[in-house]
Amino acid sequence: MVLDKHASENEIKLKELEKKYDKLLANTQESAFTKDEKHYKSMRKKGNQDSKKNISKAKVAYQNKVLVSKSRMIETFNEYLLEEIKGFINSDKYDSYFANCLESAMKNFSGEDKLRIIIRKVDKKYLDNKDMDIEISDELLGGFHIIANENIKYDYSIEGKLSDASEYIGCLILKLMTNKAGENNERK
Repeated sequence: MVLDKHASENEIKLKELEKKYDKLLANTQESAFTKDEKHYKSMRKKGNQDSKKNISKAKVAYQNKVLVSKSRMIETFNEYLLEEIKGFINSDKYDSYFANCLESAMKNFSGEDKLRIIIRKVDKKYLDNKDMDIEISDELLGGFHIIANENIKYDYSIEGKLSDASEYIGCLILKLMTNKAGENNERK
């Protein structure tokens, strides 16, 4: 009987210990699962952030390549344009262009206006018979400036014409670049 009593007490203690350890094991498993879930979410968030960083870096690298390409295209176009202008200025067509511009410009002034014209030295030959002050400036690519009554400057220079057309030229270059970019995308 004494043995049965000890055995029954031991069984009760054993069951209590099993319950205690089962509860402890459940709490430990739940705690580990929660930690694992937090770690998983943290790693997933870090992975998403790293992925976004890599995508952002790739976009920036692509945009830089596009900008470099556009810059080269504009630089090439400007070189081409400058060569064409130099060719035009040295051609027979420039003589009539200059004379037409000068004639057109003179229609805007009266005989009472005091005019000063700024031209290149090589263009002085076009003004030999004109009664106006002449100032030489080899900074001009071609054409001329007229200063009326020492007050208002009129720009008839080739640079001025280019400046006036720059928005249109920019649109053409942008369209050309867009078409080139579209062609590259279609090939992929």
